[in-house]
Amino acid sequence: MTEAAPASRSTLCPLLIGRGPYIEILRQFCEQVRLGQGQTVILAGEPGLGKSRLAAEAETIAAQAGFTILHSHCYEDECARPFAPLLRLLRQRLTDQPALAKDWQLLAPRLAELLPELRDSWPKGPAALRASAEPAHQY
Repeated sequence: MTEAAPASRSTLCPLLIGRGPYIEILRQFCEQVRLGQGQTVILAGEPGLGKSRLAAEAETIAAQAGFTILHSHCYEDECARPFAPLLRLLRQRLTDQPALAKDWQLLAPRLAELLPELRDSWPKGPAALRASAEPAHQY
């Protein structure tokens, strides 16, 4: 039995039973990311196995380590569109925090290509972005 990391919000169950090795792996991944070694974690399995609960615990561990937590999802009708969950995250982040546009100025041409509805978010304005970006594609 593994005690769950304390969280500011309630979780499904305060104890994680039989998940100790997975929790340790998640903690190791967080430490590796902190050291500059990017990581990807994919939780897969049959319904009801505890993927959502484990993901909530991963979020708590990452938040306690000082990471920014972003949430996304992919609806079945979006599965064929490349980067759908990532584009949703970027769109939401730029809409919720317009000041990020200035920080992401160097990425503006590519981001405008992926998210054409946000072209006006960047200080340069849409004309400069259109001139520097390749033809826009709908993803």
